[in-house]
Amino acid sequence: MLESKLNFAAIDIGSNAVRLLIKGIRPGETVNELTKCVMLRIPLRLGEDSFSDGRISAEKQKQLMRTIRAFRLLMKVFNVVSYRACATSAMRDAVNGGRIADRIYAKTGIRIEVIDGVEEARIVYDSHIGDLLESQGSYIYVDVGGGSTEVSLIHDGTLISSRSYDVGTVRMLSGKVKERTWEMLRDDMDQLKNEYPGIQIIGSGGNINKLYSLAGKRDNARLAVSELRRWYDLLRPLDPEQRMERFKLNPDRADVIVAAVGECAEMSGESPSRTNLEIPDAQQDLLKALVKTGKPVVLLLFTGRPLILNWESEHIPSILNVWFGGSETGDAVADVLFGKAVPCGKLTTTFPRSVGQLPLFYNHLNTGRPDPDNRVFNRYASNYLDESNEPLYPFGYGLSYTDFVYGDLQLSSETLPKNGNLTASVTVTNKGNHDGYETVQIYLRDIYAEVARPVKELKGFDRIFLKKGESREVKFVLTEDDLKFYNSGLQYIYEPGEFDVMIGTNSRDVQTKRFIAE
Repeated sequence: MLESKLNFAAIDIGSNAVRLLIKGIRPGETVNELTKCVMLRIPLRLGEDSFSDGRISAEKQKQLMRTIRAFRLLMKVFNVVSYRACATSAMRDAVNGGRIADRIYAKTGIRIEVIDGVEEARIVYDSHIGDLLESQGSYIYVDVGGGSTEVSLIHDGTLISSRSYDVGTVRMLSGKVKERTWEMLRDDMDQLKNEYPGIQIIGSGGNINKLYSLAGKRDNARLAVSELRRWYDLLRPLDPEQRMERFKLNPDRADVIVAAVGECAEMSGESPSRTNLEIPDAQQDLLKALVKTGKPVVLLLFTGRPLILNWESEHIPSILNVWFGGSETGDAVADVLFGKAVPCGKLTTTFPRSVGQLPLFYNHLNTGRPDPDNRVFNRYASNYLDESNEPLYPFGYGLSYTDFVYGDLQLSSETLPKNGNLTASVTVTNKGNHDGYETVQIYLRDIYAEVARPVKELKGFDRIFLKKGESREVKFVLTEDDLKFYNSGLQYIYEPGEFDVMIGTNSRDVQTKRFIAE
């Protein structure tokens, strides 16, 4: 029987993220045989508060407290026998960093050390760097973090000195790196270069590792300074979104919050009814708190029916309605969120602005006093006094990661002859930066008939794939069958007269032209 493993934990409270690492070792094994049990990274971005305001906000304190409590539970699950928790640049720069550490200890029993930059560099060196270097030669080891950069001089296998500089990715994004700090860093590097000819640089940190990967390097291969400069020149003009898109960078480092909320399965379907179709109150409170953090929020909406999403539509930039999916829902959602798939779905129902609008259908009958312009209030038209007639999201609505532009609607003739046909066409162009699918929809309206007819009816659609920059003409051939309906005598017929044909990306955003059926 194998002897039980001894598990040890390390907690790193950095300026960008908070990490937990648990590794195990069996009695008699060496340090090199440590095996990873848990590795978690939570992007709290404490440095955003610390470097801008000089203190960590109450909201970030709550997030940190919840994170440490979760880490403590995991450490209990894995029977961790010993741990070390260290906080770096963001906590040591914050005036309330020490008090936060004391409060966390009182609430969780986890003791956090707020260490200086020199100690941070020594810990990194002791962890593994010394074992990776040759016994002869001079090296500069550079560890780039969110709030600081630690530089260690290693000569002939011995750590000579370490120094910390207030230069880091989060601090740079906050515009809080002082010019004299840059000058000091440059001067110190020049001095080391002169004192130790042929000195080599070893870098670590998420951004450096990503650059190494982008350059196609592996297995400790060297990355030339000229190549590093080339990547610098390539990345510098791009904004963060462009960098992520072009080089498939980890969206997690952009610190995007993905909130999965909505109805549970028991709230909809056969029999269950609700008088309020908004997202449940507790979930709304959570969403509002997430939005207040200032970070981008993506809403994953689980629902079995249309909901009222006025606040969400106004305050949350991205909503992905995932309904109640099957066993592969997780994979499908992940593909969309991380850009492996471009969304192309269209709503099969209408989402109202208020429950007072219900029932709300795109294919409703005309009223006795139709509203000629929904953008302005018309006193004696069929209006709501306190709300628009229009839905929040119409039937057939759906966005994409790319932009589809419709040309002018064209009709082959102004007349649909008896026993003949008429072609309606439109040119669609993908003017975005991604390949994608678009569902082109065609609607008809019978202007005058024996019985009341809907203001529009979906008569067909065509799902097309367009590469970025590509255009395609989409054609729909209309015949007498498309015009037919059941009259008062239950005869399936059409009546000659005027018809409107509409083509667009959804039931609301359409182009309209009129023709006469003979």
